[in-house]
Amino acid sequence: MKKPNVFIADDEESLRRCLEIYLRREYPSIEVITFKDGDQLNSALQQYQENNTQYTQKKDVVITDYHMPGMCVENIIEKYHQTFYFVLCTSDYARGREISERYDILFIEKPFSLSQIKSTLDSFLDDQ
Repeated sequence: MKKPNVFIADDEESLRRCLEIYLRREYPSIEVITFKDGDQLNSALQQYQENNTQYTQKKDVVITDYHMPGMCVENIIEKYHQTFYFVLCTSDYARGREISERYDILFIEKPFSLSQIKSTLDSFLDDQ
């Protein structure tokens, strides 16, 4: 069985690094990949999708900030929400709620706790 990936995208390096360290410690069987902007995330998801066409079920998770440089995160979500589980993290409650309802993805308001991320990730991994 394929090892799940967690893609983390946030322009705040300290948050990105904290999540990466925490997830590697809590979930040694998953691959954690980080990105600092929307362009990097979009390129990686596109390449990953092209190289993994044999997987027909969602297995991988994208944890992303909403406000980042590069490609608009909403465009990324629109493009890939059928292929990846998305967790949108933003302090903009109204926007986060709107996007989560439009694309049927999860929304966590910033600031968040690591336990919120863990319970969310556990629910995705339990579905596999």
